[in-house]
Amino acid sequence: IEAKLGTAREALDAAASGLPNYLHPSVPEGGEEDFALLSTWGEPTKFDFEPRDHLEIGEKLDLFDFESGAKVAGAKFYYLKNEAVLLELALQRFALDRAMDAGFTPILTPDLARPAILEGTGFNPRGEESQVYSIEGHDLCLVGTAEITLGGMQADRLIDEDELPIKHAGL
Repeated sequence: IEAKLGTAREALDAAASGLPNYLHPSVPEGGEEDFALLSTWGEPTKFDFEPRDHLEIGEKLDLFDFESGAKVAGAKFYYLKNEAVLLELALQRFALDRAMDAGFTPILTPDLARPAILEGTGFNPRGEESQVYSIEGHDLCLVGTAEITLGGMQADRLIDEDELPIKHAGL
């Protein structure tokens, strides 16, 4: 019976992996250029000077390096430098402090996970457009979001109701 179960589970998993991720019915249809503005808050700031965009400000203050980023990782990648690094870390700390004040436990997660963990959290490879990268010679995949490895922390265990809610803030 276990052999039949294994075969049936493989067939079910193969069929389920072909299903698309469904969107909420309220999500409007369209592509990148067809966005819909659903709401606004406040009024745009009025300046008494000509505002500069972030690229101009960052270049003038030596806050990032697009040229080296493109050389090392490809177009649109960059290195943060100087005060931009401190700002990035301060924003992360600000968010973590707010999460901890709300009862979340901060967790710095691994950058790798087993394929079963990715599949169990819904990050299934989907053909050639997969954003899942395997490590050659190992049963591991690179992960780009902490929710995968946070979900993996709870894999293969039953959670008692009195343990809920589980509140983790992942990096």
